[in-house]
Amino acid sequence: TDWVNDIAISPNDRILAGVSGDRTAQLWNLDNGQPIGLPIQHADGVNCVSFSAGGKQLATGCEDKNAYIW
Repeated sequence: TDWVNDIAISPNDRILAGVSGDRTAQLWNLDNGQPIGLPIQHADGVNCVSFSAGGKQLATGCEDKNAYIW
């Protein structure tokens, strides 16, 4: 594990996304506090995260200077 670099809350206020220097992004169900699925692995540390306006996509930005859409 590593420190949390950024968080984002989905437009419907039900999912939290957190990203960290341990090269992962994790989704959390805010209704029950449980993780949603396995952590999303990246090639390098993850610096930022954002949901799309509709909440169906997640964007992450990495230390490898790439942005990823999930």
